Amino acid sequence: MATPASRARREPPVRRALVMGLGNPLYGDDGFGVQAIAAFARRFRCEPSVAAVDGGTGGLDLLAYLEEASELVLLDAVRGPGPPGTIVELSAGELARRGGTLLSQHQVGLEEALGLALWRGRLPARAMLVGVVPGWLQLGTGLSPAVAAALPEAVDRAAAWLRRWGVQVMEVPMGEGDRGNEGSA
Repeated sequence: MATPASRARREPPVRRALVMGLGNPLYGDDGFGVQAIAAFARRFRCEPSVAAVDGGTGGLDLLAYLEEASELVLLDAVRGPGPPGTIVELSAGELARRGGTLLSQHQVGLEEALGLALWRGRLPARAMLVGVVPGWLQLGTGLSPAVAAALPEAVDRAAAWLRRWGVQVMEVPMGEGDRGNEGSA
């Protein structure tokens, strides 16, 4: 006789894909992730299992989101090779192991949250960071021209990762998603 527990073990896992933008929109290019997640939500419609979340500067408060995701794409400003506006892609596992890549006030908390999820064996196997090298980090709103110009490509790459993992992502037809306003303050 099947018990509720044995039935639960045989049911396929529930997909919970997460696209999360991170950063402080009051600190120049550090607000990239917050603007990127807003652009993603305007440009794309995804299957109901996908959540697009503004993680702000949540740090360790984001641990539950990270551990519940089956697929994870993070959008953030990052230290990386190249001039401002360069797009950098890293697996979240690599980011958790190496540290020192993220910027600003959420830096310590998010990298620790990723490391903790990895240590607990609960970091999604499909997890990527799509980041952009910042041009300026100072008090003020809006993105530098180089980072604003990179925003549409970074958002496209986030959608491409989801598609590679079998998540249904459809572009909103031009005009319906206000596509022309990405990267503006």
